[in-house]
Amino acid sequence: MRLIIVIVLTCLSVVGLFADNRALLVGIGRYPVYTGWSEIHGDADVRLLAPALKDKGYGDVKTLVNSEATKAAIVRELKSLAKRCKAGDKVYFHFSGHGQPVVDINGDEGKKGFDEAIVPYDACKTITSKVKGRFYNGENHLIDDELNPLFSAIKNKLGANGELFIAIDACYSDDMERAPGTEEADLPPTRGTNEKLDVKKTADWTSMPKPKAYTPGARMYVVSACKSNERNFEYKAKDGKTYGSLTYFFFNELKDSVNFKTWCDRIETKDYKLHVFKSFQHPQVKRIK
Repeated sequence: MRLIIVIVLTCLSVVGLFADNRALLVGIGRYPVYTGWSEIHGDADVRLLAPALKDKGYGDVKTLVNSEATKAAIVRELKSLAKRCKAGDKVYFHFSGHGQPVVDINGDEGKKGFDEAIVPYDACKTITSKVKGRFYNGENHLIDDELNPLFSAIKNKLGANGELFIAIDACYSDDMERAPGTEEADLPPTRGTNEKLDVKKTADWTSMPKPKAYTPGARMYVVSACKSNERNFEYKAKDGKTYGSLTYFFFNELKDSVNFKTWCDRIETKDYKLHVFKSFQHPQVKRIK
């Protein structure tokens, strides 16, 4: 009996050494009316990608859709993901929703003057919006300075043999990880606004640490749907449903494999199976060692 127990425990410990595939998918299509954001199809993106990733061997797939995707929830799940990760794991983070530039408060952006931010479910479009009786001041936006340490914690846990892939299917999304358009009526919906959120200096904003360079660890790929000064247009598929252009690109890539390097190579060389991106939209790729 003791021998059997020893064998079972040994097998379990060996299994624990194998790398896992993990994903956190965040998609928002319907924001609360008080936030001022238009309806898009970010929630459809998550419903498209989650089963596709599971079919490719992703056993740990967490999703946050619409009201689940508050700023607090996204931060909490990123921290939880970092705790679950181990050396050699392959991790995919995906955000589909609105994006917005936020006036730079701590001075880390230089002459550019603004931070990139993803827009969680509870983030407002302007500072004239009132939340719980007071004016909004950007507290629920998730800016690049805040994402930097969250991604860094995951990258460090994965080690040299791990991989971290970050996809941002939002407007103004290039440089979202923060490491040192046209409005014609016949165009599909876009995911964000070029109206900078002009936040005011408060203790919370001015005390925010500046982002640090990523330390050596997992191979890290960051793909954004467009440049930081561009709109990200949605794509209407042959089935009549609308998805994020970047999301639909990855969905089609998943039919072949989950090879992050290959995905990035194809974006950089514009080797698209489908022309899902508008000619004036330029997806961006960063590779960080």
